[in-house]
Amino acid sequence: VLRAAVTAGKTAVVVSHDLNLAARFGDRIALLHDGGLAAEGPCVEVLAGTAAKGVFGVELVLGHHDEGTPFVVPK
Repeated sequence: VLRAAVTAGKTAVVVSHDLNLAARFGDRIALLHDGGLAAEGPCVEVLAGTAAKGVFGVELVLGHHDEGTPFVVPK
């Protein structure tokens, strides 16, 4: 439903702690930490970046399932 709304020109904002859900369905992500913006941009770039490591205290590894959808795991 949300993807259809976005395709039709609407904006959808989803708040989630599920990084795999964000990586799979999100176009962009705003990574928040200690009440501020730690990083913002395309999901895969932000989650693979240094800001994510600082926020979560562990490096995240991004991979792709056979059908091309991304997934996130701690290193």
